[in-house]
Amino acid sequence: MVHNGQPYTAVVIGCGFIGSRFNEAPSFDPRHTHAASYKAHEKTELVGVCDSDPARAKHAAAHWGVKPYRNAAAMLQQTQPTFVSIASPAGS
Repeated sequence: MVHNGQPYTAVVIGCGFIGSRFNEAPSFDPRHTHAASYKAHEKTELVGVCDSDPARAKHAAAHWGVKPYRNAAAMLQQTQPTFVSIASPAGS
């Protein structure tokens, strides 16, 4: 389950509750967010998070140890991820 001998890479667009924030409370299961699921899987590396709110992106990036982005296109171009989770509200 390794891509070309390397771990799969993943990014999350949207750093709200389902993208990242549910995992800030220690009582939550580690797979409650997209970011946590990628971090928990041994064959996947989370390489970036993106949010239109720079403070939210920065906070999530610090929590997960990845680079924050405000522009999804720039993040996708720079990281070339295997997986992309879009965790933004409908209509955003």
